[in-house]
Amino acid sequence: EARACESGARVLLWGRVFLDAERVLLRDSYGEIPLEGISASQADVLEVVGTWSGSTLLVESHRVLAQPTSGGLRATSDALRLHPVQIERLRKRAALLRSLHGFFEGQDFLHLETPNAVISPGLDRHVEAFSIPNMPVPGRDAPGRYLITSPEYHMKRALSAGLERIYQVSRCYRREELGPNHQPEFTMLEWYRSPSHSNAIMRDTEELVAHVATAINARPILRYRGKELDVTPPWDRMRVEEAFQRFAGVSAHDLAHDEEAFFRVCVEELEPKLGHERPIFLTHWPAKMASLARMHPKSNPPAADRFEAYVFGIELCNGFGELVDAQEQRARLEAEYAERARLNETLYPIDEAFLGALEDGLPGCSGNALGIDRLVMLCIGADSLDEVLAFPAGTELL
Repeated sequence: EARACESGARVLLWGRVFLDAERVLLRDSYGEIPLEGISASQADVLEVVGTWSGSTLLVESHRVLAQPTSGGLRATSDALRLHPVQIERLRKRAALLRSLHGFFEGQDFLHLETPNAVISPGLDRHVEAFSIPNMPVPGRDAPGRYLITSPEYHMKRALSAGLERIYQVSRCYRREELGPNHQPEFTMLEWYRSPSHSNAIMRDTEELVAHVATAINARPILRYRGKELDVTPPWDRMRVEEAFQRFAGVSAHDLAHDEEAFFRVCVEELEPKLGHERPIFLTHWPAKMASLARMHPKSNPPAADRFEAYVFGIELCNGFGELVDAQEQRARLEAEYAERARLNETLYPIDEAFLGALEDGLPGCSGNALGIDRLVMLCIGADSLDEVLAFPAGTELL
């Protein structure tokens, strides 16, 4: 507002002071303005009155609103110091979320909120949960609750209860995940259609990403490390077996019996080569990697109705044509439980309420889980998740 004033206008401003060489800068969440005619300490919060010159505020009077007792901003405040670049990133993140909600509301999806503290966080061998031991389960002999690694179980219970189009933007938590593309606490988008096929969810994904990218960049592009990628639908598709053969020279189905070797090839050989010319869905995963996905009915060898989307070599989402057979789902969960026990890993309870919902009946449905932090990173051209979070996790896990 001050910059919009004519030269000579008298204005009142407040913000935090930062010293830049010989200049005194007054900074707020919209930017910074140089001050003249004043000496101030780094990190003081001031109210100033002065005359706007067109580029600088000539200070007539000022008042200290707050003063750090330590003589300057603490190191722990460095993650968010009202730096204009960081503030602009947070504004774009908020704009992306508004656009995302508008996309789903325009298709008559219901925004659902489910618990963050649950009895069972799932049994995926590659995902570890944070425990809340002092949050007991009334009437049950249970060790406590866990922070969700995904809201999937509760959302499928909602589908079984009769909801048809639902989505959720939720905070999720996973131990032992920290890096440029990982945070132990992160924001997840999950949505489901019932009844539907996985093709419908893949179309949703293409259209959603193009929609929010256009909202941020005025055209459907993602950016990463100086490169741009057009995300206009439709995206490319490739079966996992073809990708393994083309990029690693091995058979995915031959490796599927050894999960560690399979995912090592995925991370080291496949992912870095995917989604650089066009976004791509990797489909038809080996049956052993089905997780909560149903099987493709006519696939030989057997393949799961599971897909992942990649852009710039980064996994953006993981979706399923959902398994709705209660007996098959119970058998898979019991097998995963036994494998965790064999490897001396944490044994999370099997979610009987989730299995009960499947037993009550759930039409064929599909769903997807998409990382919001990664999508924001790619929309604004940041290099890591730390750049799109107000307070990213440090070197210590939660």
